[in-house]
Order: sequence, then structure tokens, then C-alpha cells
Amino acid sequence: MNRHPLIAADRPEARALDPGYLCDHLPAFPALKGRVERLDAVSSWIKPGRYFNVAFEARDSQGELAGRVAVGVLNDELRRKIANYTDQPCTEGPDCARCAFSLIGEGLFAQVFPFDLRLKALPSVARRPSRLRLEGNRVRSLHLQAWRPGMRCSFRAKLGNGTRAYVKVSALRDLESAFDRARRVYDAVEAAGSLRVPRPIACDAKAQTMIYAACPGVKLGDGEAAEAARLAARALVAFQALDPVGIARVHTPADELLLIATWTEYLERLEHEAADEISARLDELRRAMPSTSAVPSLVHRDFYDGQLLADGDRVVVLDLDTSCRGDRELDVGNYLAHRALRAFEHGDTAFEAGLAGPFYEAVADGIDGAAARWYLGSSLLRLASMYALRPDGAEVWQPCLREAARL
Repeated sequence: MNRHPLIAADRPEARALDPGYLCDHLPAFPALKGRVERLDAVSSWIKPGRYFNVAFEARDSQGELAGRVAVGVLNDELRRKIANYTDQPCTEGPDCARCAFSLIGEGLFAQVFPFDLRLKALPSVARRPSRLRLEGNRVRSLHLQAWRPGMRCSFRAKLGNGTRAYVKVSALRDLESAFDRARRVYDAVEAAGSLRVPRPIACDAKAQTMIYAACPGVKLGDGEAAEAARLAARALVAFQALDPVGIARVHTPADELLLIATWTEYLERLEHEAADEISARLDELRRAMPSTSAVPSLVHRDFYDGQLLADGDRVVVLDLDTSCRGDRELDVGNYLAHRALRAFEHGDTAFEAGLAGPFYEAVADGIDGAAARWYLGSSLLRLASMYALRPDGAEVWQPCLREAARL
């Protein structure tokens, strides 16, 4: 992978996506095992106008893992955080900025896991998990699941009594509110008995940490496609039928458009090839925007196959902290857009997105077809915007954009 071909070459974002440039400029971090000869992109976290972070696996000349490195674009908030670290003495530990952090090149910084400028608690959680206590039990072991630099890091945990759990270190400012939403949804699910969701165990805002009980199950997408789609539909219908107490925030079509608009403006600043067409599709969505349902339903807001596990004939729904009220069609459109995304990721770039197939047939009762089509188009446009900046997104954003335009 070379410098992103669709971003203006003088932008720091282009350099953050160029492993060759980064390898030439990375210092000899004490926190890494050996000299870095290769960087393999793993994930990214981009919040338009605020954060641009790319996570890499750093490998030595033998291809062995030397550590995990995140590269980000500097902004005013991060410069203030850096200033808080630079006066600290070297501790030669995982939270030592002098050992695991450096400015590199022009307008970029690099940090070695588990050091994270925005996840100050991460080194302590990752290196000293026994300090965490869950329901009276110490954490016996932690295994990294995913690190999205500056946003969140999740671990699989095993407690002293053998119980399994998930630990999330998050930079969310309203961590306690997100945890409270998850707890309220869990209570409603338990009362209804139609689904399973992870049980919220504990939240420590000071330590930036949320902990959930692990749920048994296998990825829904691992089963037969039609049956998996029907199970997903059944889970969505059951989820949207819940009425948890205390969840009042409403996500409207205007909110959906605002998310895409922030991406469009960012792509324009980067002089990205996709900016003009995404902007044109956004204008079309504005003209066709549906009105919000008179009685908004409970919605997940990130409902797709990756958030679902199958446990026998029951479905486990994950990541409840984005739950709010809104149009039922929002979750329907998002699921169908991700169905198209999966096809594109597997090379089926001719796949046509639409309101068809076993999933839509099973949820169609009471769904406004025009609104579902609008949310499908908005979800595809949002995915096209996001993948246009991902290291591995070249084969995905173009068909997403094509299908958004076709709808």
C-alpha cells in the first residue's frame, strides 16, 4: 500500500496511509521489539474534522510481530495532551510517552500500544488487569480483541471464577450515559425474553472502562445465508418491539444527513475524487428526506450482521450503547447496506442493493418501503464516505456509491 492515490499528496492524511513513508520516519521505539521493516494496516478511526488514526501491525525483517503502532494526524486537542506528557520523566513503562510516543514527519504522531493519547487508562488496563475487579472477582487474563486508536479498545477477559467478560476502554465523553442506555435495554430484553444481549456489569468513567458479561454464540454470518437473514430479521423485530424506560433521544433523518455532510466536507478538504459525487447524492437525499415516524421505535443505529451472534435458535444482539429512538426503517436500511458491503468486500462488485431477500421479506410488515429505501441509500452513502479513506477501501466505496446513486 502506498500513499492514498485519491488524497492530495501534501496532506498529512496521505502520509498517515503510506507505510513506506512511515517506516522511514518511525523512531526506534523502546516499546517495540526490534527494528520495524514493514507496517500492515489493521484498522482506522476517522472522525471528520477531528481525528484521523490508522492502526498498523509493525513487523521486523523476519516478518515477526514487533508490536502495534498507531499513526494519527495532529490537532489542537492532541497537542494539548502531548504538552501534558512532555514534561514527565521517563518511566520506561507502557504509559511512558518518552518510550511509546513520538512526533513523526510533518503533522503526524505515532504511538505504540498500549499507549494512547486519548485512552489514558489503556496502559493500566492492558498491563495490570488484576487491578480490575468484576463482581468481587479479579481479572485473571486479558486478550486483545480490537484497538481503534483514540476511540476504544476491547478485550476478552477471564475472571478468577472462570466467568468470561468483555472489557471496553472508551474515549466516549458520556460513558456513563452510554452504559446506562445499555443497562436499560438489557432490563427490557430480560423482561421480554425474546432476545439475548450482553449483561452490563460495571462502568468506571474515571478509568474509561465498561465491562459486559460474555454471551455464548457464533457469528450469525457463519451459518446458511437465508437462515441467517431470517434470524437477523426476527431479532430486529423483537428488538424494535422493546420499550425500555428512560431512552428518549430521537435520531432523525436530518441527523442521518448531518453525519454524511461532515464526511462530505472532509473529503472536499482532502480533494478526494469521491467528494463531488457524494455531495450530489447527499443533495438528492435532502430533497427526498422522509418525515420522522409519529411514534419512534427503539432502534439500534448500528444493526448489521457483525453485531449478531446465534446461540441455538436465539440471537444475541451486541453493542447497545448507540440505542435510541427513531424510524424502524433506519435499522432495516443499515442492515441491507451492510449486506451489500459484504458482497463488495468478497469481490461481488456487481451486487445490487435493494428491498428484497429473506431479511426484508421477514421485516416488511409495517415498514414504509419509501423510507426503507431512503435509509438504505443514506447508509450506502455513509459507508462509501467512510471506506473512501480506509487503507483497504478502494474496492468498496465505488460500488457503494454506485448503488446509492441507483436507488
